[in-house]
Amino acid sequence: KVPQHTELAWIFNTITPVGWLDRLPNYREKVEQVEHSGEENSKSYQNNLALLAYPVLMAADILLYKSTLVPVGEDQLLHLNLANEVGARFNHVFGEIFPNVKAHITQGARIMSLQDPTKKMSKTGDSGIALTDSSDDILRKLKSATTDSGKEIKFDEKEKPGISNLLTIYSLLTNKGVKEIEKEYGGKSYVDFKSNLAEVVIEFLKPFQSRRKEFEKDMSQVEKILTSSEEKARAIADKTLSEVKEKMGI
Repeated sequence: KVPQHTELAWIFNTITPVGWLDRLPNYREKVEQVEHSGEENSKSYQNNLALLAYPVLMAADILLYKSTLVPVGEDQLLHLNLANEVGARFNHVFGEIFPNVKAHITQGARIMSLQDPTKKMSKTGDSGIALTDSSDDILRKLKSATTDSGKEIKFDEKEKPGISNLLTIYSLLTNKGVKEIEKEYGGKSYVDFKSNLAEVVIEFLKPFQSRRKEFEKDMSQVEKILTSSEEKARAIADKTLSEVKEKMGI
């Protein structure tokens, strides 16, 4: 309900070279997935303009609010760089409006899949843990999480990516150092570690899940919060877009 996002994205489309978008690895990966899918019908519509131009919409989402610091995962750094390139080009062509945006990357920003620790954790299936997962689902997913050959609970992203990923999650949710956790579980099995990690995750999510249940009992309050946030966002977005149009003379 903040249409300024798509309007600014369209304006950015007019100054963004196709080459900037075509070089992004995420786009190339999606295209390759389509090309190797074996489904002729999917090839005709999945490799489309919206897929190519999506990073421009992301740039508009960021620059519309003149953000200067954005929390992102390492895999999104190239998209953030693109946002800066688009903003800089607009500033050069039409006049200064958009600030340079810096990335805020914290430890554990890239949590890997539970089933394939060489890939980023997904929001779907058993490869990831949802904020709304039940205790049973969390325990089941972590028990079936991919580990590595051997029995030692040791952090080694190259040789032991599975257990390293689980150690990272444990460390982030308990504020314990990885070395401390390794020492704590020295001589213990993967089964013990996974069971305890499940308990850690379940306890960590309890406050969020409890708060969510409270909101579910009063959806009118949720609507009020969303409406208030929408109004605040629209006010900022409208001001920025007006500045953009003034600079462009439209």
